Amino acid sequence: MAQGTCYYEEDDSEDDPVIAEFPVYHSRRLQENVYLFQYPLEPQRNLNAFNIKKAFFKPENQEMKLEQCINIESRSFDGGRAEIIAHEVDGPSEKRKPGAEVFFENEIVDKMLLSSTKGVKEPEKYAVAAFTGKELHLTTLRGIFQFRPAVPHLEQALQRKKRKDENGAVSSDEEAGPSNAKQVTVKFKRNDERWNNIQNNSFKSLKMKSASEKWIECGWNEPDATISKIEKLKLLAENLDNTNQANSLTEKEYIRLLVPEDQEQSSVEPALPSHVMSLHALRELPLLEQCRLLLKDAQIIQFQQMMMLLAGCVGLNADCLLKALAKVAVLQQVVFLQIICAEQETMCCIYLQNISMWNVKKYLL
Repeated sequence: MAQGTCYYEEDDSEDDPVIAEFPVYHSRRLQENVYLFQYPLEPQRNLNAFNIKKAFFKPENQEMKLEQCINIESRSFDGGRAEIIAHEVDGPSEKRKPGAEVFFENEIVDKMLLSSTKGVKEPEKYAVAAFTGKELHLTTLRGIFQFRPAVPHLEQALQRKKRKDENGAVSSDEEAGPSNAKQVTVKFKRNDERWNNIQNNSFKSLKMKSASEKWIECGWNEPDATISKIEKLKLLAENLDNTNQANSLTEKEYIRLLVPEDQEQSSVEPALPSHVMSLHALRELPLLEQCRLLLKDAQIIQFQQMMMLLAGCVGLNADCLLKALAKVAVLQQVVFLQIICAEQETMCCIYLQNISMWNVKKYLL
């Protein structure tokens, strides 16, 4: 089993110095079967007073429920009301079919259900510790369940009453006479893939998936039982041989094993047409290639605009940009003159061109 030793450099200025060191072992004997039960609605003083009658588990959906016994001898227990509720849920015993499943076997509300919900999304990041006084043994958790009271018997009583009312309404309709109901054909539009994914992840779909799996009854053992004590011993690692892994590593190497460095991920460029390049990809090219591509797409562009687009390049200034432009561009200087013709009420433009070219190319600046 993996072993590690926690230690710190001694510092006289520390107010809380290290007084003891213990080896840490990782036990894998029960890491596939260890679940943590939490009862967020119960006070801590009542956790040891739980009287669990049965336990049921769904391994595929990772669900669990517990049957907790109710103290019917308590002064605050209303036996008459408990019998009425059991009668509404399961119906009268004389009208039940042989072998029919009932919720309350004793015809009285003598139990309550505790239903589980998942406490965290990634329980494997948590562990349960067993300390022997000289060694610390850690076992990874398979799941974390939080239990809260559930009352499915009230829903059963409501459905039973609803069916009884519907049967009474049907019998009254038959006595009144035949109905004038007509058959109607209804067509539904075929759902697309996105809608199907939403439906599969909906609450109704998850509920149906959970209902399709049968409950597996599990044995429940009290903490002081012999089998419980034997299972607790499996929280201790078997192999206690020192691997010297912690002693052979420096402090920085040990920290890197615990917290690996973030690997640099290559940026994924968005899908663009073949003749279009993103500004981020453009700035990774040499300055000469950047100028050529900008002039190829823009054809005519101002010098200030090029300085703004190429901002961020290492060592970029006006002189460097002019030297690069001299190799890929044509500088055209134009004198612009406007003459207003009052008679024709039109505007004529006369261009006097004085062109100075540097290493003439087919691109124009």
